[in-house]
Amino acid sequence: MNLLNENEITLCLYEGKFRNELEAFYLPEQQLEFTELPGESLKKCLEDKDRFPVVVTYLGHAVGFFVMSIGEAVKVYSDNEQAVLLRAYLINLPEQGKGFAVQSIKKLALFVQCHFPLKNEIVLAVNKRNTGAQKVYKRGGFIDTGKRVIGPKGLQYIFHLKIGEERL
Repeated sequence: MNLLNENEITLCLYEGKFRNELEAFYLPEQQLEFTELPGESLKKCLEDKDRFPVVVTYLGHAVGFFVMSIGEAVKVYSDNEQAVLLRAYLINLPEQGKGFAVQSIKKLALFVQCHFPLKNEIVLAVNKRNTGAQKVYKRGGFIDTGKRVIGPKGLQYIFHLKIGEERL
């Protein structure tokens, strides 16, 4: 039984106060094959003005992390100029299995509407072999577009979530 209160999960743009918590994040090797730890992502965000680091919090503490990208990076995955790219998504290992992943994914559309108001779609690439992540994204409302790309770790499925449209 999941006792997680979804109202206590928030998504917020990265602030320095989360740095120590994020630097302590840990993932097993089999998960690191498909994503990177927050420290690596934050370095890339400093070098690329089109990357925006986001922290998943529960009761004010960092439990997850991801990056939203705009601009050229999105074009590999979508022809929609109003799309934003979700990348480097992870939940810290000790926090996995508690519902944070699905609940944070369900909050993405509202987060994007608030922080990227001109965007109407979220896209992501998920590795064919990363079946756990595929399930989480689908439970969060993402749909497989049928588009495929070859990424650094093999075949990737392109998922998307429309924003601002009624979904059944």
